[in-house]
Amino acid sequence: MDAIDYCWRYRRLALHFGAIPLVIGMIASWAMIWFEVSTSEPSIELFAIAIVQMLIFLAPTVTWYRIVTYGEHEATARPVFTLGRLEVRLLLWQILLVIGLIVPFGLAGALVAGLSATVKSQFGDLAAIAVAVPFAIAGVIAFAVTGTRLAMMLALASLDTRAGFKPAWRLTRGIAFRLTGALAVIILAVVLFMALAELMAWLIGMIFAIATEATASQVLAYARVPAQAVINLAGLYATATLFGFVYKARAETDPAPMDPSAPV
Repeated sequence: MDAIDYCWRYRRLALHFGAIPLVIGMIASWAMIWFEVSTSEPSIELFAIAIVQMLIFLAPTVTWYRIVTYGEHEATARPVFTLGRLEVRLLLWQILLVIGLIVPFGLAGALVAGLSATVKSQFGDLAAIAVAVPFAIAGVIAFAVTGTRLAMMLALASLDTRAGFKPAWRLTRGIAFRLTGALAVIILAVVLFMALAELMAWLIGMIFAIATEATASQVLAYARVPAQAVINLAGLYATATLFGFVYKARAETDPAPMDPSAPV
């Protein structure tokens, strides 16, 4: 709640640094609708838009981490929009984070699936479910906690300090479940606001459809884009604020990750 309140108090700064990516993101989404780019099938167009969406939000993410950690004066030292060294660094660590999660948990999931198939062939469906469900629940919890702890390195990558799996793990030691719970609250808030946005978009879409004699589905597709973009950006800011708060609190008692001379 502190993270969400912080974002609200500094909403002008959030809009200042997020406006350009927000507009570019909405234009990209509208372009997908206009050119009827399918989101269910891989294509060059879908890949290109996904790359654009990923790149444009690097700048506000880095800036927000630095504002939360170093103070509001950091806003004057950052351009409104840029793709520099820190943004590239954040992108690389995002890729490493995804790989670091997908590889071990993907292998674990494959092993559980194989075990479940073996049990099913020997003892039937009920036995296979009895084996798979506990592993699935444990896997989801482990994935959420591990992913949350390692996500701290995205904050480190945006700051003047050493980034990596080890410092991220050390900074989240002892607060893993609390941090995961806090992140879950933010995700839940985003989902709830997204549902409200869908309702508002539906109402606006119906009004415009009646006024312009267009089909409701056509108008709704365009109407929901701004609300979704704003809420997604707000969720990004709230998440960055949460990890920024944790970094500030934990780094006071563990200064090692803050050493700017350490390898990055």
